[in-house]
Amino acid sequence: MKYELHIVGKSNSKVERDNDRSSEKAVLCFYMEMLELVQGQIFQFFFYKRKLNVFNLTGHLSLNKCAYNAVWSEHIAGRGANEICSALLKILEKVLEDFPTLETITLWSDSCIPQNRNSIVVTALQHFMRSDTSYSLKSVEHKFSEPGHSSIQEVDCVHSHIEKALNLSEPPRVTGE
Repeated sequence: MKYELHIVGKSNSKVERDNDRSSEKAVLCFYMEMLELVQGQIFQFFFYKRKLNVFNLTGHLSLNKCAYNAVWSEHIAGRGANEICSALLKILEKVLEDFPTLETITLWSDSCIPQNRNSIVVTALQHFMRSDTSYSLKSVEHKFSEPGHSSIQEVDCVHSHIEKALNLSEPPRVTGE
């Protein structure tokens, strides 16, 4: 019974997401990836005890088919709900600068409770809506994919391009005397 409900939820989420994709409304999909700043091919040349992680919250807007990125390293902040909210609000500010007459926007994210599906995100979005009246934004709708079945392919594609570019970049050279 639990499995059947999960499959129904997955199907309903996909139908809802497909409807949003085919509509003319503003849809911002967002997802966070973690990148390792220090990369290399040969283990013996690493002088680092631990790799530095860099977080990248990517948003993809349906109106202009553009990606918006908020990037920070772990020495600045972590990857919890507060950090995700700060990054998401920066992305929303940029979207509203690009589309100042935008009145409604639909957000799509995964169902990660520590990062996206919690009261901190709701409170941050409420504060954002109340604090800046210079924008014409009147409503924000936040939708979630079924847990384990992310339907945010646009952002996955952006992350794939980022990872490919990182893999193609030349590893740092280590010289010694």
